[in-house]
Amino acid sequence: MNTSLLQQWSETVTQLNTLKAKEMTLRKQLVATVFPSVLEGTQTLALNNGWQLKMTQPFTRSLNQDKVPEFLKAAKKYKLDPALIRTKYELSVSEFRKLEGEPLLLLQDIMTTKPGAPSLELVPPKETV
Repeated sequence: MNTSLLQQWSETVTQLNTLKAKEMTLRKQLVATVFPSVLEGTQTLALNNGWQLKMTQPFTRSLNQDKVPEFLKAAKKYKLDPALIRTKYELSVSEFRKLEGEPLLLLQDIMTTKPGAPSLELVPPKETV
């Protein structure tokens, strides 16, 4: 076995993990500075010479499994679409986005929302012909 190659690989993995952590820290700092509103979806900032900085912010939503049966009983009076909560008690984001008022407040009691890792993309200018 080539221990030198193994050592190089191990060192590279360590460097890569360090760089990934640093990149994520810098990405979050840049997003917080350039896009201070934490909004779900895509936001774009125009840069010099036609470049753009595009930020996509996902959110993950999960349900408190113990509270779902209680919610389903209470929600019957609103005749909500059965697709709102799937059999495995997963939230349908498309149905969630349609909710307003009291049904939304009722659901928020059993739901946890947390932002996912934002992504950044440096978009080059479109070439003019």
